[in-house]
Amino acid sequence: MPSPSRVGKWTIVRELGRGYFATVYLVRSAAIQGALKLCLDSNPAASERLALEEHALSVLVHPNIPRLLDRGTIEQLPYLVMELADGISIKETVDQNQVDGKVYGDLEASRLIAPLLDALAQVHQAGLVHRDVKDANIIHGTAPSTLRLIDFGFCKETGASAMRSDDSFWRVGSARFSPPSKLSRPALADPSHDIFAVGVVAYRMLTGRHPWFVGRSDDFDALRRLQLGQPLVPVSEINSYVIPEISSWVSRLLELDDRRRPSALEARDRLAAILQKLGPSDTYRRGVVTSQYPEVIRDPVHGDIRLTAYEYRVLQSAEMQRLRSIKQLGFTDMVYPGASHSRLSHSIGSVARVEQILRTIEDSEGIRLDSELRLASRLYALAHDVLHIAFGHTLEDELGLFVRHDYNVERRTRLVERDDSEIGTVLRKTNIGRSLIPYLAGDALQPGHAILADLVSGVSGADVLDYINRDAFFCGLDHRIDSAIFRQFRLHSLTQLEDRRLVSLIGGKYGIRVDREYAVETILKERYAMFLKVYTHPTKAAASALLGKILASVMAQPTGRRQMREEDIEWMGDEVLLDRLCNIARGSAKAGAKCLQSRQLPKAVYRGIMLGETERDEASYSNRRLWLAERGLVKAQERETVEGELASVVGLDSHQVIVYCPQRAPGHQQVEHWVTTARNESSPRQGSAFGAEFARRHLGLWEFWVFVVGVEDERKRTNLADVAQDRFGMPNMIDIDRLQGRLF
Repeated sequence: MPSPSRVGKWTIVRELGRGYFATVYLVRSAAIQGALKLCLDSNPAASERLALEEHALSVLVHPNIPRLLDRGTIEQLPYLVMELADGISIKETVDQNQVDGKVYGDLEASRLIAPLLDALAQVHQAGLVHRDVKDANIIHGTAPSTLRLIDFGFCKETGASAMRSDDSFWRVGSARFSPPSKLSRPALADPSHDIFAVGVVAYRMLTGRHPWFVGRSDDFDALRRLQLGQPLVPVSEINSYVIPEISSWVSRLLELDDRRRPSALEARDRLAAILQKLGPSDTYRRGVVTSQYPEVIRDPVHGDIRLTAYEYRVLQSAEMQRLRSIKQLGFTDMVYPGASHSRLSHSIGSVARVEQILRTIEDSEGIRLDSELRLASRLYALAHDVLHIAFGHTLEDELGLFVRHDYNVERRTRLVERDDSEIGTVLRKTNIGRSLIPYLAGDALQPGHAILADLVSGVSGADVLDYINRDAFFCGLDHRIDSAIFRQFRLHSLTQLEDRRLVSLIGGKYGIRVDREYAVETILKERYAMFLKVYTHPTKAAASALLGKILASVMAQPTGRRQMREEDIEWMGDEVLLDRLCNIARGSAKAGAKCLQSRQLPKAVYRGIMLGETERDEASYSNRRLWLAERGLVKAQERETVEGELASVVGLDSHQVIVYCPQRAPGHQQVEHWVTTARNESSPRQGSAFGAEFARRHLGLWEFWVFVVGVEDERKRTNLADVAQDRFGMPNMIDIDRLQGRLF
């Protein structure tokens, strides 16, 4: 029949939806609105279904179940009018979340699932089974009290097993919300089947996917085989923001054995107990639920990374966005062309890593960490590199032209503490943000905050755990952190320090576990491998040496010429800095800048090992650093004098000789890690035998180089190599006779 304009006392406003059996209209009578369901034709099955729904709504009185308002017939077709379920379905929200890259938070989902379970408890107490619980049949508005469970057309009395019709499974609910027993006996009305469906709804809300998925929604045999043959992936393994208790609770609802599922009342009460344990404080609501992480960034290493609105504002600040144009690995893309990823991507990745550390601690300990620690560590991870500059490690750690970024208080003042600083303005808006500003450079973490250093910048912190995997990925190298390290992380209170530290639990039931020791060792091993293969590569050393020579020349230009200061470089990306050097440098420095842009690098004539095999200990290391200072090899101006002296001996110009030696052994500053053999151990220790071994290995990476620029005369290059060896006293590891002009 055509759509009527009026049915009984009800005026039809508009059509709300059309199904296989009936059409639903929005109707109004006086000041009352309702949803009118009208059979499409005189099909007995349709009339029977409407009658069942009418019966269910007439006996069920619950705030989350629509009330029956009216019933009747029009042109011999039955209809009923029920309370309007105003809002949108959970299915619509989940589908839109998938488009937006979001999922429900655990608290947000729980607030909707709790009244749903309460409604089902009354359905089951009335001796009925809904049999078609699914996200499309759950409507909600802006508050949980507006939730309505609709569509009782498949409702049956508990235990009934007769088929009303024999046409298809479609008549008894959605397959993807059904347990194996219902897929085998679709006509059986079992209350536990409704509970399984609630579990599927919750799983969908928290992960955006079905717990078991087959391509065709009507392939019931394939779905049942998948359920019985493929273990359920816990919610928290897909969405790490979901607390362990909620994840386990959802898994209980999705038990494949009907007898092992809780009743609606038991499930509701267990959920209430979990939320009660978390407490009613606003801390939980403000800081830790997924609904508070609305911004999603897709990362090639970690996948989706979620940020709070506040973190996103920090990320969008000009001071953070400048990191887009600063490469994480500087000149390394001259060796590995794919290694052009930015320092900004590493900063975002560090957030993912610190969250992974915290979540695995919560999972293993069955606890919920306080939100202040979570928010502070995530914010610190995001902003920890905000003071980095173009080629920062080269200009600071290797060449000593500027103070290292994480000790550079003057740079922090310029970039963060000035009134016009965007990131400073955002950080100063919150207590946590304000408290972290001093820690970005120079100031030691206060008592009670050392855990932040462990979580972010420690040897097993988020910084290292991200950059090893990230740098290896973009370099095309097969070096990765053993993910087992996350399973053994613990937060341990050190009595003597009155603080918490990040430790690795390496003890097991029967003593120290070798596999856990090895997981710690892999961090040190893979980090060392990246220094060996990537961070100290000779090509990178040659490019870094040339950059230092050029920049020192430009910074020393007489007043009146265009000089370059540290504060100028702070706002430049890598390419802008090289372009600027080409424009303002003079003479040989200008030529060198152009060579650097075109990868025409200086040639190495001398390579000395700073510490021999028997000298790789802390005392010898300290003495060697003093040796560098005494010979004028630490400061740029002093190095220039040494370079001039070497050049004059062999008949070269001073600009043709470059001396290059990092002030510190590469990577040597981080080789220790807190470990404990038992949960209740009072005094965790730092380091281990393998920690000491990797300290020695890093000392072995410390090398001294002499390069030449534009010197094709093999005799002069050989003479320079001999002079350098005599002056610095270390055997030359380069066979000059075999070089024959080869470029590194």
